[in-house]
Amino acid sequence: RRDSFENEYKKLIGLIRWHNKNAHILCVLGEVNNSMYPNIENAVKEYKEETGDNNVYCGTLDFEMRNFPPAIDGHPSEESHIVAGNNLSEMIQNILNGDFKSSYEVYETDLSENITTNDYLTDYH
Repeated sequence: RRDSFENEYKKLIGLIRWHNKNAHILCVLGEVNNSMYPNIENAVKEYKEETGDNNVYCGTLDFEMRNFPPAIDGHPSEESHIVAGNNLSEMIQNILNGDFKSSYEVYETDLSENITTNDYLTDYH
């Protein structure tokens, strides 16, 4: 089942690329459940190997949800969305500046600063 997910995810990346020939594509898994991240990372890696596209990246907004009060039914709160937005902004700035890292990095901050996130780079076309 996960193989099927990865194949369909590669097709999705290809469809996005077909409609956006020169764009940087950032595949990001969000705040709630990162259990599928390894499959997304693998799909992005395979897509890169198959196509040679160096403008597809993979990242996760993996910060400690317990640091924020939950919203309705345990969904992410306004505070967690602010932190996620800061994380995403940092990833985009790093891509545009050529500084997005290919190795696993953890940035630890609190709400008054930026984020806690795990960044990965995987280039694909």
